[in-house]
Amino acid sequence: MPIKVKERVWGVFDIQTHAANVFLKQDVEVVEILAGHLGRVLDNIRIHGSRDRISTIVESISHRILSEHELEGTLNQIVLAAHEELDADIVVLYERNPQTNAVAGPICSGSLCHPEALKRTIVEPASLVYRLLSAEQDYYFHEDVKILPADDLFTRSDYHLASGDPTFVEREEIRSRAIIRLRTDMDCVGLMFLNFRSPRSFRDEEQQMFHTFAHLAALAIQKAQSHNRQMQAEREDLARRLHDQLMATADGALRVTSTLLRDASLAEPHHTKLAIVRDALQELQSDIRYLNETLQDTTSSDLPEEVRKIAKRIKEAYGVVCEVQWTGYDGRISAATVNQIKLILNEGIFNAIKHGQAPDVQLGFRQSDGQIAVTIEDHGSGFDATRVRPRGLQNIRERAERLGGSVRIETAPGQGTRISALLPVRLACAAQEGEHVDA
Repeated sequence: MPIKVKERVWGVFDIQTHAANVFLKQDVEVVEILAGHLGRVLDNIRIHGSRDRISTIVESISHRILSEHELEGTLNQIVLAAHEELDADIVVLYERNPQTNAVAGPICSGSLCHPEALKRTIVEPASLVYRLLSAEQDYYFHEDVKILPADDLFTRSDYHLASGDPTFVEREEIRSRAIIRLRTDMDCVGLMFLNFRSPRSFRDEEQQMFHTFAHLAALAIQKAQSHNRQMQAEREDLARRLHDQLMATADGALRVTSTLLRDASLAEPHHTKLAIVRDALQELQSDIRYLNETLQDTTSSDLPEEVRKIAKRIKEAYGVVCEVQWTGYDGRISAATVNQIKLILNEGIFNAIKHGQAPDVQLGFRQSDGQIAVTIEDHGSGFDATRVRPRGLQNIRERAERLGGSVRIETAPGQGTRISALLPVRLACAAQEGEHVDA
């Protein structure tokens, strides 16, 4: 893909793979967009005379985007690079899902006077963040925030008017700021705030650099959201095939087996073998029903609701009761983190039932200091961890480590199993009455 700056070709963007048929249509579109962004980056490099440093940052971030790295890590890298390279005191980024209008964040880099206040941030519908996300203008450069234009967009929110609490700008003593809506070809997928504690003007070349980092953030979010939509479509297609093909086949086989078992002339050895087949088919039906509902399920940021759905499915499919205990949970975990917790829970519970023959399962959730501890405990058969390494438990460990967390497994033959996962959480900004966002 040619990289152009004002119709001049500066280079070629070349991605190669050893595997065939890897690139999807959306990947080609992403490369086209990225080539355009790289052209603008190269132009900014020419203006600033800092080619090597900036190109290394863009190369690193672009690699993460195109390699399907976890979105939160990519956005953290972008925010950190913007903070360091653009001389901003505080950079704050919010992500938006255009399909649901849900907002996640904030992701922040910089020296905060009151970091504890930002951790409590929850967006309300009348907040500045939501107003900016639905605004028509894509960027704002305020050289002095104390002299803002007469625009209802930047008035104090109802929360701040009623409570008298300081806004983010007041609390952090911000004097100048740049606000850029993260735009894709289709929609707005977030916001980036670049905050400065000293008054300053914004030259054209500086504004272009601000846009460079905003473009990279928008591209990362667009890529992740497109991938998630594709994955959900594939999950739904697989769920339909499970239901329409495997379930129908299992039902037919079970009916035939049940009919044969009612034949009084059937010899005892054959009757015993058919009874084993019948039991296996009934278990297969339960597995298909459980997997089908799991594949069709979509994830929200409401972890208790997701846990309730899992417990309901386990009860209906296997007759196993899940007891749940919550400690310190404040309901502010992002949908991405909730999805990973769901996968860990499904894997742990399924192993307890299928391999440990657990009669019941206890789930525990304890949230504090930016982390959530998740426990899955059963009174099943257990196993010798020095000799047996179940693949399902290895999957749990790998998922936790990808999130930057850890897992401890305690088990012994005849003594059940306890899985303890400690995970960092990304806060979600969901509209809730009585809460606010400091922006």
